[in-house]
Amino acid sequence: MTAGARPRPRRPRGRWLREHRRACLAAWSALAGARLAGLMTVLVVAVALALPAALGVLLSQTAGLARGLAGELSRIALFLEPGTRPEAARALAERVAAWAEVAAVDYVSPKQALAEARRLAGLAEPLRVLEDNPFPPLLLVSPTPEALARGLEPLARRLGRLPGVEDVQVELVWAERLEAFLEVARRVLLILGLALAAAAALVVGNTVRLTLEGRREEIAVMRLLGGTEAYVRRPYLYEGLWLGLLGAMVAWALVAGAVWALAAPVARLAALYGGSFSLRPPGVAWGAALAGVGALLGWAGAWLAVRAQLRRMDPA
Repeated sequence: MTAGARPRPRRPRGRWLREHRRACLAAWSALAGARLAGLMTVLVVAVALALPAALGVLLSQTAGLARGLAGELSRIALFLEPGTRPEAARALAERVAAWAEVAAVDYVSPKQALAEARRLAGLAEPLRVLEDNPFPPLLLVSPTPEALARGLEPLARRLGRLPGVEDVQVELVWAERLEAFLEVARRVLLILGLALAAAAALVVGNTVRLTLEGRREEIAVMRLLGGTEAYVRRPYLYEGLWLGLLGAMVAWALVAGAVWALAAPVARLAALYGGSFSLRPPGVAWGAALAGVGALLGWAGAWLAVRAQLRRMDPA
């Protein structure tokens, strides 16, 4: 330090934390004092967050089931040469079933294919007039989930080079339909979530704006006494944070209650179709993420409202 230079004043240690703690407690006290208005805002925020959150939980838990179902429906059909003997077809099925990319192989004889076609509406009469069975032997190859994720084209080309195979068809229609449906559901969830999140932030901002309007004179006195804009707005930002956080906690309770109420009926419905699917309540990590989103939305909505309102209160 050079001679005559004055030391730079140090900011008291912990002062910043004490100011935020005071603002946070003051916001909680103010929120507890205005119980009705705070409760209404919390409930509106909870409903706005609960709807996309519930859809997100449902989509995340059913996506795995849908992909598993798509894997079961995605099969490769091997049409064998006409006249292939059943022993040769079964031997080829056992050979293909030993591959690492294959989960199961089903052999469909020409008689089974004809009987199945006759059960279809509108095909019984035309097939009855045929003297010979037009259906060739068929092998239905079910790929493993790993092979399905990598794509079925390499496996289909390998199967097509086997002796006795006349044609190969990849059945991806249902898998593509399910994937398209999941993509639409994800896009709808994203749009709905953004819209309702903006609505929640605006509701919190409006509540904070009304609080600021009621304390106009108090804020004017603070400014006359040298209070900075950050000092004035800090309690109201924490008020928005508390509103968003409480709304998110109520939303988590609503979603957990809805899942609990639907778990037993959904399990019974899945059992009727031979499945074992059951809804699971959202976990702690999911609740913590929802709480963080709610607090951030509340803080953002309050910041926008406070910024606009303080500019409006500035003296001309």
